[in-house]
Order: sequence, then C-alpha cells, then structure tokens
Amino acid sequence: MSEIVPGAEVLPGVHLLRLPLTGSPLRFTNGYLIRSEGGWTLVDCGWDMPDVLEALSKQVTDLGVRLEDIRTLVITHFHSDHYGLAGTLIGLTKARLLMHRLDWVHVQQEMTDFGQMIERLNSWLLLNGAPQEMAEEERLRMAAWRQLSTVVEPDIKLEEGYEIHSGNHTFKVVWTPGHTNGHICLYDKERRTLLTGDHVLDPISPNVSLAREYLGNPLGQYLQSLRKVGELDADLV
Repeated sequence: MSEIVPGAEVLPGVHLLRLPLTGSPLRFTNGYLIRSEGGWTLVDCGWDMPDVLEALSKQVTDLGVRLEDIRTLVITHFHSDHYGLAGTLIGLTKARLLMHRLDWVHVQQEMTDFGQMIERLNSWLLLNGAPQEMAEEERLRMAAWRQLSTVVEPDIKLEEGYEIHSGNHTFKVVWTPGHTNGHICLYDKERRTLLTGDHVLDPISPNVSLAREYLGNPLGQYLQSLRKVGELDADLV
C-alpha cells in the first residue's frame, strides 16, 4: 500500500487525516475531513491525547480550515482510537456528535461506571478459568485504555440508513456489527465510495471478539457484515 500524505484529498472535498497512535505498531488511525454546507464533517478523531489533538489541529489548519469549523463529528465505533478525543473536541468546537445507538449503549454500560465494569470483568475471567495473573493484566490494560477516552453523549444516535449530507453528496450509514455491536460504515453511492472504519482494513483484519460476558456471535455478525458491504457498488474504500 502506498503511503498517503496527511491531508491528501482522496476524493473531491474529502481529506485523509493521520491521527497518531503513539506506542502502537498500528502507528495511526485514519480520520476523514469532509467539506459540508455550513462547516466541515470529521469522521473519527483518535485517542484523547495531546499529540493527537496537536496533529489534528495542524492537519486541519494546513488545509485552511479552523478547528471550530468542524460542525459534525461522526464516530464509526466506540473504541478509544476512534472515539476517545470526542469529548475534548466537542468542548472546543461545539460540533454535534453522531454515533450508532448500540455503541452508545455499550459506552454507558462499560465506561460510565468503569470500576464496576472492571470488577465484573475480573469475576467473569476467573469464572471461565483464567489465572489470577491474567485477570490482573487485563485489569491494568483496561484501566490504561480508559484513560484514552473522554465520554460524551452523542446528539444523534444513528441507525441503519441514516443520511449524512455534505454539500451535494450524501453518505448513508451502513450498520456493520462484528468489530463492535454498533460499528458503522459510510457509503457514498453516487461516488461509489465506502468509509469503513475498522470493518475492512488493509492489509490486516480487525479484532473480532466476544464482548466480555455478553452472549452473542460477533464472528458470525462480522462475516455477515462483510457480505453486506461486499454487495455495495464501491470502487474506493
């Protein structure tokens, strides 16, 4: 895969942003800045870390856009490298926040009372045979992960088919559960373009795992979601 310069216009009115993941082998999260009427739309915003905000601000400014010109923030899923900075960014820009309803349910259950969630997770791991040291490692990992997000409630809780308008173009929400229960992709049918969040990655696959003690079949959902986007007429992903 060829390296793309941060801020590159990958589609008319759509700029790719690189948001750093310091210390992670993944290196960065992709964000997308989309020209819209009455302001700009940002898709995903990275960790709530100073270097992420600095990189976002610089890339936006280099495009001749002020941070406060971002009027809409769309989150593809609740993971901290996509949602983490949302609370800080909303405070700076007063933008409206859009996230799928099911991912907001998860944030409420898992992140609002984080201490209770950690205790429940620890009990669940031990019940299923995990050694105590593994449970403690997971506790520490989750505590560190929690520090990368500032929780903020979405103004609009998205569902399948919701349309996000940007100038003369429309991105339609495609619900793609698997990586998270409320993961979404954004499909521009006219320009045959799909923004995939973490649903389709190059050259790796996303993490697909059981959401702790909850029942369900996330791998089955993920495979079904792959078939779903495979039926879309998209040339650019």
